[in-house]
Amino acid sequence: MKRFAVLLSAIALLAFILSYDNNWPGIGVWPTARVSIEALTVIALGIMLIARTASKRAAQRRLAWLSALLAAMAVLHYVDVTVSGLFGRPLNLFWDGRHLPVLLMMAAVSSPVWLIALTIVGIPCALVALYAGCHWALRTVCTAAVVSGAGRRIATGLATAAGLAAVAAAITPGIVRESVVMPLTLTYGKQLLFVAAVFTPAATDRLLPASPTFTGGLSALNGVDVLIVFSESYGAATFENPELVAALRESRTDLQQTLVATERYAASALVVSPTFGGGSWLAHAALLSGVDMREPDYHALLLASKRPTLIKHFQSNGYRSVALMPGLRADWPEGGFYGFDQIYDARALEYGGPDFGFWRIPDQFSLARLHRLELAHRSGPPRLIVFPTITSHLPFDPVPPLARDWSFLRDAELGAGFAKSLDQTALARAMARRSDWLALREPYVRAMDYSLRWLTGYLREAAPRDLVTIVIGDHQPAATVVGREADRAVPIHVISPSKALIERFVNAGFSPGLLPKRPALGLMHELTPLLIEIFDACQPTSARDLSKSTVKSQSSGSDCAQPRVNVPGARTGG
Repeated sequence: MKRFAVLLSAIALLAFILSYDNNWPGIGVWPTARVSIEALTVIALGIMLIARTASKRAAQRRLAWLSALLAAMAVLHYVDVTVSGLFGRPLNLFWDGRHLPVLLMMAAVSSPVWLIALTIVGIPCALVALYAGCHWALRTVCTAAVVSGAGRRIATGLATAAGLAAVAAAITPGIVRESVVMPLTLTYGKQLLFVAAVFTPAATDRLLPASPTFTGGLSALNGVDVLIVFSESYGAATFENPELVAALRESRTDLQQTLVATERYAASALVVSPTFGGGSWLAHAALLSGVDMREPDYHALLLASKRPTLIKHFQSNGYRSVALMPGLRADWPEGGFYGFDQIYDARALEYGGPDFGFWRIPDQFSLARLHRLELAHRSGPPRLIVFPTITSHLPFDPVPPLARDWSFLRDAELGAGFAKSLDQTALARAMARRSDWLALREPYVRAMDYSLRWLTGYLREAAPRDLVTIVIGDHQPAATVVGREADRAVPIHVISPSKALIERFVNAGFSPGLLPKRPALGLMHELTPLLIEIFDACQPTSARDLSKSTVKSQSSGSDCAQPRVNVPGARTGG
């Protein structure tokens, strides 16, 4: 009876090792009733190795290698299901792997020392225990099968079952979700093949989706500055989840009242981001290039190409292009693809205040420095500014206190003025908070409230009067904040003192005001040609299916296709 119980335990462990799922929300695991094709294959192979190897020592050596393979597959399976559970999106080996060091640094900065030490010691111990468990279970089951005299028949049956499961999964994808675990070899193999294709020059144009046509002028903008804010983790859930709606109601009301007080208008809509819970760069690239980024590996192809972009379109129409990148701490060779005239990274911002978590620099300070360097100037060409925010980036805490009085902009030393304007009690309270990666909703609310309030304050107290501000979410927050069923919709708001410009957005399907409505207009990259069309006064705008939006070529002799740039003295604000 004892031997039978041991055998059942070993079978249960092998059945579990590659078939468990994420115990959401969290980083734990939970058993499922699904079948792992690879587990069946490894067991069959182990039985055959023991049955056909004359030397016991050689059989044990091969079994050890097979156990190491099984343990490695278990680790890969854990990474796959955990990433999907926490972030609500599939694992992407190439891009998630590249950003793993940053993720680990973020976790280290926001975690107590004891937890870091426990992790450093615990991970190697867990890996050793995993290998030992795999080796024991595999040896127990395979040896029992061979000793029974039916080893080969059992191995053949397991191999046949694995083959049939693979065929069934390929023919009926639904079976994978219900009864069969998605094979790791398929998940990782597909990504490895695509990564290899990325480094083949001919693959770029062959694999990369088409770009929109960048033609026409920007006459509807009348030569004013344009600020595009990619609001980190700003998702449709902030308008649809009752708890989030209630928590952000006051800050949204303040923003609406500020628009009225400063005689600005707004139009809003929802678009579908190419990513969820992370991968902000995919959303940035989708809007700035107009290329579909739903396949993450397309990003590498895009950066290796010479495709046109919204940046170059503005440049060709007389604009100076500026990137405000407070999260950028090292050289950015990929920035050469976009061709910005000026990039302000973390070093250029010269922030000397307290570090707020891994991302250090508060968004409010970044915008203040940008205002000092660019928007306060009244001379030169108009500017297109792209600002990916970072304060509302995972894991959110510590959220900086708001400098409510923007008079620090007039301080000769901006950094010192900003530091003095912070409430010291609120600062101490913020710095005392530690991130809990499994309880992110509360810090997320604080981060989004902060984002809405610094935008409100800037528009009320410091922004140039004629500035066109476009705020667009890059993706929904992680699934631990909004749930596993949330979709990829994100809001976009266009704010301007020009009623005529806002009417063009409304005619194109946006809703007046700050409340975006369902259904979503379309995919984020499909928004790009629509923006080109709206910004060109020669193009009529009318409500349409966004996916069918096109931009027609303009004749070179058309006056309305040329940008009308204000003379410097006509600018206001700042």
